[in-house]
Amino acid sequence: MEYRGIRLNRQQDFDGSYIRANEDETYLVEAVDFSGMLIRDQREGLNLDTGGIFGPATKVFRRISIRGSVRAPSPGRLEDMAVELTNAFDVEVAQGDSAGGLIERGVHPFDFITPSVVGVPGGVVGDPVIETFLCRPSQFPVTLNRRSTGNSMGFTLELLAADPRRYNFDLEGVTIDAAGAWTATLINWPVGMGIDTNPLVDIYMLGAGDADFTITDTAGNAFVLDLSGQLNGEIISVDMQNPYTIFRSEVDPAVLLPQIRVSDVDSFLSVPAGGTTWTLTNTTNVDRVEVVYRQARS
Repeated sequence: MEYRGIRLNRQQDFDGSYIRANEDETYLVEAVDFSGMLIRDQREGLNLDTGGIFGPATKVFRRISIRGSVRAPSPGRLEDMAVELTNAFDVEVAQGDSAGGLIERGVHPFDFITPSVVGVPGGVVGDPVIETFLCRPSQFPVTLNRRSTGNSMGFTLELLAADPRRYNFDLEGVTIDAAGAWTATLINWPVGMGIDTNPLVDIYMLGAGDADFTITDTAGNAFVLDLSGQLNGEIISVDMQNPYTIFRSEVDPAVLLPQIRVSDVDSFLSVPAGGTTWTLTNTTNVDRVEVVYRQARS
């Protein structure tokens, strides 16, 4: 497990084997709980009657709780390790250590290893899976006084993820171009394990494109852009998570282009459980399309 440069469970290797040399200087994790899901649940009781009516419900924030103990070879090293831990999980420090995007708001990946019989699609069956939550500290770390049993002290940590999805650590990168007949498969965890994940799409232009450039998935959902006003060298980026984020990304600052979307506002595509195939049509003056995302599960 790792967050902002602090590796927890240093005594354990990637394959689950025990590293005895690290057992006296580690952050020993005793419990991790990421089941604390906050739900936005729209519901209303019936007027002057028993019962009620359910509306839509969505997952919003996910709380990750970590409990364990700091172990060190000496009292001085123990205090130093405790300070390093509190610094890594300090929300103000997390917000200030990098600029731009989510990092500016203190969001960093919390990486951890999960055993799996199925294995991540595209990987080796049975290999451990490295996964991540994108989160920031939600309270200041609690570190207790040194225990009388030796050079150790207890700690508790709280993280909060605005995106509740549990992502694969490794990014998936797919290129769609003429060499592949403008079609490609986007993999994800199988049905029963995976959930929708939203990619970032970069469209590399060679000049004015078609007014009905279309991306169609296996289910027949279509996302359409008007690329007729674009120029050679432009990169049109689409964040499929945000219905309003279509922009030229080769310039700084980026130029927003929400007006080039032709399809409906709810036509932005995702990669569902089990994966999908994207087919591109009306690709005049499109050099290639690059799709980047992470596989996801609950």
